[in-house]
Amino acid sequence: MLFFTKTEGTSPLFSLTLRGGHEQQIEDCVMSRAIATRASSVYFIGCAPGQPSVPLYERDIVTGKRRVLGTLEQGTNYAFFGLAVSPDGKTILFGRTSGAGSDLVMIENFQ
Repeated sequence: MLFFTKTEGTSPLFSLTLRGGHEQQIEDCVMSRAIATRASSVYFIGCAPGQPSVPLYERDIVTGKRRVLGTLEQGTNYAFFGLAVSPDGKTILFGRTSGAGSDLVMIENFQ
């Protein structure tokens, strides 16, 4: 299965079965460059315009159920670029830029 967005910044999240399936919108709004997969889950940063933080989600590919793993400060000028999940699912790495630079943040021991 392929997961993708169609626009820069924020976008709906789509999935496409690689065996000749049709694309399907599975989420209304995600940060376009902050998507990762592991085992039977897709991880993504959701949208929360005007809010001080955004949700970090895990969505089960089989059941379609999603759960909030935590929230990330988004400030007023932050953008999120990239998302990676460790093979054991215990560590998530993401990039966040601000007007003057970037932060590297690691979340440990979330459940």
